[in-house]
Amino acid sequence: WMGWDDRLSNGWCFLNHNDACNREAHLTFAGLVVRACRDLARSLHLIGMAVEAQKYKSTAARLAKQMMSVPEWTKGFGVHAAANAINTGFADAMDAEALFDNALLDSTNICSHSPFNQYWILQSLGNANKLDYAIASIRLCWGPMLTLGKGCFWELSSPEWTSFLSPGDKAPTMPSYCHPWSSGVTAWLSQNLAGIQPLLPGYAEYVISPFVSPANPLVSGAVITPAGRIEMTATLKDQTTKNNRKRRFLLINIQAPVQGFVGISRQIGSDHQDGTGCTIVLNSLIVNGRTTSVATVEDIVANNQDDGSLALGDHYNPVRSSSLLFARIPTAGNFTILAAYDGGTCTTTTAITPKSAKVGIPHIPPFPIPQYPTKTAIDRISQGNGLSVYGSDGFLLFGYSNGTDLRKLPSYIQNVSVQTHGFFNGWAPLPRKFVGTSRDDPSYLPDLAARTGIRSLGLVSKDDSNDDFDNEDMILNIEVRDETKKSLGGRMASENIVVDVQTSSNDPILLRKTFRVSIYCVAQDSSEKHAIRVMDLKTLNVIAPMGFVSNYTDGVWWHFEYHSSIRLRFMAIYGLRISAIAFSEGHSTDGVAVNSKL
Repeated sequence: WMGWDDRLSNGWCFLNHNDACNREAHLTFAGLVVRACRDLARSLHLIGMAVEAQKYKSTAARLAKQMMSVPEWTKGFGVHAAANAINTGFADAMDAEALFDNALLDSTNICSHSPFNQYWILQSLGNANKLDYAIASIRLCWGPMLTLGKGCFWELSSPEWTSFLSPGDKAPTMPSYCHPWSSGVTAWLSQNLAGIQPLLPGYAEYVISPFVSPANPLVSGAVITPAGRIEMTATLKDQTTKNNRKRRFLLINIQAPVQGFVGISRQIGSDHQDGTGCTIVLNSLIVNGRTTSVATVEDIVANNQDDGSLALGDHYNPVRSSSLLFARIPTAGNFTILAAYDGGTCTTTTAITPKSAKVGIPHIPPFPIPQYPTKTAIDRISQGNGLSVYGSDGFLLFGYSNGTDLRKLPSYIQNVSVQTHGFFNGWAPLPRKFVGTSRDDPSYLPDLAARTGIRSLGLVSKDDSNDDFDNEDMILNIEVRDETKKSLGGRMASENIVVDVQTSSNDPILLRKTFRVSIYCVAQDSSEKHAIRVMDLKTLNVIAPMGFVSNYTDGVWWHFEYHSSIRLRFMAIYGLRISAIAFSEGHSTDGVAVNSKL
């Protein structure tokens, strides 16, 4: 069981409801199990249960070896699986870099639909020593909840919601607006940005390794412990020497009631992809006015036998640990620590300010500029007559013939299916509704075959008239099934209405072209509105900016182009009605520009 996200089969898998977890969910859970065994081993060791600790340490190593032997390692891991693989502590620096490059560098897909899942992703960025990216992901993935909400973190969220919601608006899916499972970021900030962590149980000893960079030059924090309050501040400043050489200085102030360690970055640089900043290395360390030696974790463990030193050896993720040098803070009290860095002339970099976006997500460096494989558009003019254009290759009209679908799919579409998935009841088909007929209502759809002049309108719908949990949180999805998908195993398991559209596997020429998918909706009243999440069915990664449809009582066509199987998640805000899905040839014959990390 995990938090909501299509890429994880949407959180849970009820075998009695035919909800087989997809591969990404299995790989993600595998990483979590390995990490749990390793963390438990460390905890057992700290409380003196050496035999039991060794058992779980060996189990973690054995399972990690299996995990790293799967064919997908490392390039086939998605965002969630890559994050948990890094968090196991068994991925070396090269593997961690590969997992980051392949799965964690795309800002359009870095945010999980659930902030609960996002906590593991955030941890992985820190453990991979990508802390500027970690901080940017906080701004991207948690920031919108602070913008739109009242100071609490939500059960579900998307950075794209700020492009069409205002503070206080009802969010898509109507999530819980104060959800404890979403607050992991607050602990992470204390433990990794301020860097305050217990080294021994009960904070008998501490370790503080604050993170600062040219983009994030100041941090302060405090933690209440059984021994008393531990406080710290860290500031990064540049200085020009007499020979016009730039140096950087990290000033740390620590006040603590017990002894501990301070961790200092070996080098401080910039992750900016525009070339600003530079990387310079630690030159000297002064503690309370006296030059102090620093050492690696390995040297500290090799040369000391006290509990704190030994605990430090297994405290950090190895990739993160390798980026730090440590100095012993031998007593309780106040300490001023000055670390000097040298190595070249550096460009001053200011703090990062998120750049807003009219559609999609904002660009927050050091992530690359967001790029989507395709884009969406809305047509409010054509109304029902648009079927002749948007459905020139084929269509599916929901409930069109007295409540029965009218289906005329093109050769390149293998299947279109609509379902719902309830928290308590699992998968269930969605009933159709026949609205009626008309000769003069342009929002109704024409009969392209009979040409009688009589228009009809049916729909598959979702409203929020029922206040029970199983109904209120349901989501409508249109799923375009991948040509290689042979079973229902990849479907998400959530409270959703799902429409699957599967492209044909026997026409490779057509598959190389793009086709246009158009959705027709007619609202019952002007208050209805919904959001649309567009995903590649195989990876379930986002492929287009999130759509937002409102004010459509006269009918609206929403469409986009793609070249392969698709899933659409339609998220109700106030009601949701879909009358048709139509297909036509796309404008491109070479395929849309596809992100290789999909």
